[in-house]
Amino acid sequence: MQYRRNARIKVMQALYGFSQDDFVPVKSLEKQLRDRFEESYKAYLYCLLVIKDVCEFTDTYADVQASKHLASESERKVSRRLAHSTFVEFLDRNETFKKAVKKARLEKWLDEDLSRKIFYQLKESPLYQRYSQEDESEGVSDDEILQYLFEELMANNEDFENHIENLFPVWYDDKEIICFAVRESIHHICKRSFKFHDKFKAKLDDALEFAIELLLKSIDHTEEYRELITPKLQNWDIERIAVMDLLLMRLALTEILNFPTIPVKVSMNEYIDISKNYSTPRSREFINGVLDKITKELKAGGKIYKEGPGLKEN
Repeated sequence: MQYRRNARIKVMQALYGFSQDDFVPVKSLEKQLRDRFEESYKAYLYCLLVIKDVCEFTDTYADVQASKHLASESERKVSRRLAHSTFVEFLDRNETFKKAVKKARLEKWLDEDLSRKIFYQLKESPLYQRYSQEDESEGVSDDEILQYLFEELMANNEDFENHIENLFPVWYDDKEIICFAVRESIHHICKRSFKFHDKFKAKLDDALEFAIELLLKSIDHTEEYRELITPKLQNWDIERIAVMDLLLMRLALTEILNFPTIPVKVSMNEYIDISKNYSTPRSREFINGVLDKITKELKAGGKIYKEGPGLKEN
């Protein structure tokens, strides 16, 4: 589950900072986690806001073209369809969205030059040419053009990525879940089948609850899990073991021993996979080897309890 993967990474980052400064209060780590999840939600809202801003620039562009001296027939009739799309009208009316944007003060971060640049890139695309010449009942839909706008001209656009990552550093880790939520919102809004009730926020809240429990249990059992890990390091060069590897193994053991509904293999594989991006090239083999030995001993001693279909022997 991608939301839990991101939660694990945020806990790992918080605990890594904690390992460098033992005087950081646990409450500060909790606040750090909450702030990072809130930042993910703000990045999601901001993506929707930028899409809306680009769409609304259509009206500005049409006004400029029509006001030209001796404007041609085509310039006087530039399509305004995107500015009055279902998506824009929905966000304009939706109080939940407007209140969330106002509370986070997101409008001040809008970059007029960036929105204009994205619009002109969109305007030159064959898809937009078709969209602007057709009505709502045929051809390219609002959903299709907005998915293209977001996916091609924002999420995979270097200028936008630099812009949003400067505002919301969590973009680097959370891009996948944020983009999925934005694409889902576009689709449901355009199909008029989506009541804006913060589905993404609800999923983030669930992941935050998991993250805080993981954080606190890991801290509570630090010495206990260190004692499980240390004897398994006899054949390794202690000086060359990365702090991050020890931290990832501790988190894996926290899950294995305290989260009965998560399979052992899932916990092991998750942290082994995370090590590929956040630790050393040899970490995967090292973490897998140590955790495998520990879990076998814990299972043999009846110390791992799992509940749920197919989990009791996992």
